[in-house]
Order: sequence, then structure tokens, then C-alpha cells
Amino acid sequence: MKRASILCIAIAALSAPAVAQHAQDAERVFEVQSGLVTVNDGTFNYQGFLEVDGQAANGMYSFRFEAFDDPNGFDIAHELYFTSELVQVVDGLFDLDVQMGGTPSEARRFWREIGNQEMYFEIGVSEVEGGPYTTLGTLSKLGWSARAQYAGIAESLRFPYIETYTNPDGTPITMISLTSFFGGTVLEMNAVRDTEEPNLVLHGPSTYGIDFGTDNGAMRVDTDEPVGITSFARDFAIAGFLFDETTSNGAAVIAQVRSPAGPGNSALYAYNWHNNNDVFLATDDHAAVFGGDVFAEGNLRVSGEPVRDFAADAPSPIGPIAYGFVSSNGATSGATANMSSVWDAPNERYVISVDNENITLGPYTSVVTVVDSFEPRVATTNTVLGNLIVRIWDLNSGNIAVQDNFQVVIYKANPNAFLRSGAPGGVDADKYYEQTGSSPVLGGVTTEPEPSPQVKELTERE
Repeated sequence: MKRASILCIAIAALSAPAVAQHAQDAERVFEVQSGLVTVNDGTFNYQGFLEVDGQAANGMYSFRFEAFDDPNGFDIAHELYFTSELVQVVDGLFDLDVQMGGTPSEARRFWREIGNQEMYFEIGVSEVEGGPYTTLGTLSKLGWSARAQYAGIAESLRFPYIETYTNPDGTPITMISLTSFFGGTVLEMNAVRDTEEPNLVLHGPSTYGIDFGTDNGAMRVDTDEPVGITSFARDFAIAGFLFDETTSNGAAVIAQVRSPAGPGNSALYAYNWHNNNDVFLATDDHAAVFGGDVFAEGNLRVSGEPVRDFAADAPSPIGPIAYGFVSSNGATSGATANMSSVWDAPNERYVISVDNENITLGPYTSVVTVVDSFEPRVATTNTVLGNLIVRIWDLNSGNIAVQDNFQVVIYKANPNAFLRSGAPGGVDADKYYEQTGSSPVLGGVTTEPEPSPQVKELTERE
């Protein structure tokens, strides 16, 4: 087999304007704007002189390049290597572009990962593309011109910046780190044209990592300032929605109030400037505290018992536990589903039951109204065995018990179902009713409400 050697090697230049003076590069297109190389496929130009059996080579040859950490070729610097097509060698002289890995993305990865290291190329030569290659005995040291790839790829941003990075070890590392030692804005993104795409997109098959924890996440904000993220939008860009049919424990927003917490702490805070209403989600003692009217469209459903504070920590239900219309035969209509009624003929009375309620005098209050516009009749109530007893009396017939239509409303005051006052600034923000006191705002600042016209009139009279 012929013995090949490269007597003179020159690692000359990047695929950048620096090589424009070479005649063989005349047809190359280079794009430079504001000092940044906007087109960079990770190649560098390699020129040399090839001898075969002591004579200057002529013909077509393929070259193989592999990077090592040392001139003796003991430690491979990177797993990527390059194999060229057959290139023309004339009187020993040859010129080729080397692209480690064979593609632009792999070449850029090569320079980004080890481009700042000293390295040596082991070069093989063959008359057949793909080899086998005869490895030259002396490794060629990488020159500074080619190593400028590291600065051109790893230390600059080219726009539009589209990059795929593969870490062969699979260990988490920092992809982009922006640090400002002088304060001010570290990263700002502005869209100057209308677009359906967001300014910043974070996505991937597992943005939270394999094991979800407090240190995982698509984005993490770690700051000592009072506000971690400030967001302003015309429409709904601030809100986030999570939808996944495969899981039942997902959340669009995860927020936690640390323990022990004070009255001013909340996981989420929202303020309606127009109506001067606010809401604290996840406070020290409650899932939510509302500083204003709670307006629910459709059917209101509360898990628990909504109550109203008529005084400090003295709540009562905001509505009855049961109500309905009872006809003279004891049948109910227009009634809550938990209420039932029967006519007890032997005792001339109506027996009304409420599911899961043991009605007794004191804890329960009932209002019964006879529906009769012709006879002066009244209703009296009592309780027996957890049921409400209703009797109707005919005043014109000597106060005898009779059958007639009536309406009934039953209330239950529960002193154990109370809301603790705990809005910022000590303001009583127990809502599910109209707020009549101060309305808490961000940071615990409160404002006194404007007195109603009735209150003003009474004050003036006094």
C-alpha cells in the first residue's frame, strides 16, 4: 500500500469573511451584519500538502479528522469526527472544508462543547471514500483561526436563533445564563408585529423533569424582591390553562403559603380596579378571602356551609336549609329536595322532615305561613322526634285544627361554622355577603368606604 504523509499543513480559516481572499472561495456567500456571523455551519477550511511514497500526490483522496486532547493521540476529545468526500489533490496541494459530525447542528455542538480547549487532529487519508484510512503518524494541532468557531457559536447569539443541543451524558446543565452585575433588565423580549405566537415558549416532553419537586419547572424565578413576576396584557395572556386527559392531578397554577403564615400572606392575589374588589386565594387559614361581592352566575354550589357574619365571628347561614309549599293533603311542591311532609290525620297535624337534620327547638328556626285568603287561620309549630310539627287553626270555628295549604321555611344557625377575620390590615374580609367595611388592597393598605346616603342622613340629624 502506498505510504501517505502530509508535509505541510495549514488550518486556515472559518467559513466566514476571513477566507474571502482565497480564489477557491470566490463562490461562497457570507452574510455579516453588525459584526455577527449570521450564517455559520460550523465548518473550517483545511489546506495542506500531501505526499505519497515521497512524491507529491495527484488524484482524488478522502480525509478523516478526529480530535484528541494531546499530541500523542491517547485521549479522544469528542465523539464527533469528520469524513470528507473525495477531493482533488494537485501536485500535493489540497483544500477542503471540515465539518465535525457532518451536519451543521453537530458541528456547532462540537465547537460549543470543546471549542475553547486545546486539541489535536488525527488525520487519515484514503483513495476510497469511507476508507479504510491510513492514519498519519503526526497529529496536527488545531490553529486559532479554526478555534474562533467557539466564539462565533458558543459566545454569540445569531438571529433567528434556532438550536438543538444534545448532551451525551444526559446530565442537567445550564443552557443559557444571563447575569447582570449592574442591575437593571437582564432579558427583555418585545414583539413588534402582530403574531399568534407568544414571545417566550418553554416546552418539552417533560418540562418538570422526571421527579417533580420544588427545584423543577419550566421556569423558575428566585428573587428577594417583593414581586417575582410582573405581567401586563390586554387580553388573557397572563392566565395559564393546563389540560391533560391522562392525569387528574394537574394544575394550571401551583402556589403555596408558607407556615406559619400571617394574615397578610396569600398565594395568589387579584384586584379589580373597576369595582374595587379583591380576592386572596390560599390565605393563612382559608382557601380564599374575598374583599367584595361574590357574584356567581347560575347555580351557586359551596363545599361546606356558606355563612354570614351579623357580628364579629357570629355567623348564621345566608339562606334556609329547607323550604317549600305544602298542600292541604301533605304533598310538597316547589320545595327543596331534602324536605318531605305528610298529613298525620289521627293527630290532625303535619309532620315535616329534613334529610340528615334532627330538628329541635332552639338551634332551628321555622316560619310557617298559611295560604288562605278566605279564612282567618294561623299556624303553630313544635318539634317531635327530630321532625317539625305544624298545626293549622281555624279561628272562626272555635279554634279547631284543620287542613289547609301553607308555606314553610326552615333555618339553622350553626355557631361552629364560622369564618375567621384575616384580611391584610386586620380588616374584616369575611365575604359571601356585601362588604360594608374597609376593602383590603395589596400590601395591607386599606381605604374607608364612602358612607351610604342613609348613614349620612342619620349622622346629620344627630
